[in-house]
Amino acid sequence: MRNVAWGMLLAFVSVLGIFQWPAAAQRNGNAVGIPVNGNSIGGTVMNNAGGRLEAGVWVIAETKSLQVPFRKIVVTDDQGRFLVPDLPKGDYELWIRGYGLKDSSRSKAALGGLVSLMVDNASSPLEAAKTYPAAYWNSLIHPPSKEELPDTFVSQEHWLASLRGCNQCHQIGMAAMGSFTDPRVWEAFFKMNRGMDGAANLLGREVLTKTFVDWATRIQKGEVPAAPRVQPASSAISWSHSGIGALPTRSSTI
Repeated sequence: MRNVAWGMLLAFVSVLGIFQWPAAAQRNGNAVGIPVNGNSIGGTVMNNAGGRLEAGVWVIAETKSLQVPFRKIVVTDDQGRFLVPDLPKGDYELWIRGYGLKDSSRSKAALGGLVSLMVDNASSPLEAAKTYPAAYWNSLIHPPSKEELPDTFVSQEHWLASLRGCNQCHQIGMAAMGSFTDPRVWEAFFKMNRGMDGAANLLGREVLTKTFVDWATRIQKGEVPAAPRVQPASSAISWSHSGIGALPTRSSTI
């Protein structure tokens, strides 16, 4: 009878372990199914708040052990998994950036390895907005009233569409631009280039300056754009003497 009892107990423990294993694996960021080889690094990204696997966030692999700084960026899948493939030999650090998140700390990772990376939610809307693309900050621009528009514009949307054309050469929503609350700074900025000077005249120099000063003033007071509705879905590779490259930031369009 004792042997039978022990057998039943062992069987029960084994079954319990089978049912508990998937949940434990998910909590530990199980990286099963990621095809890592000697030239790649794989793993999972998990949020410290509740252990949620993070889908659609950037994983940035960087090294300074080559002749120039090298960075490769990939995006996690819907299960929070990632694979950074085809990496040159080097010593790598990985970190996470994503909408609504605080930039993670850096973790060392070896080629051929599987890593579990942890990330935290941003502490405030302002902290979260620091990584939004410049175009999102442009959404805070309020157009002039219809009465203030130059005669060449039939509507406020017509005026805004012309202003958006400036983004072909400039990231208006970048952090530095949002700090210019003095109209004299904008006037000096317009005069730096003949094309910009002409665009300012076309859009109405006074109303354009007034619009930008109002926009920058509200940003300096803490106003932030609405959170992006979708997560990133792009990857990039960067060889850069400056080390800046294609990192997704407020000065980028990613």
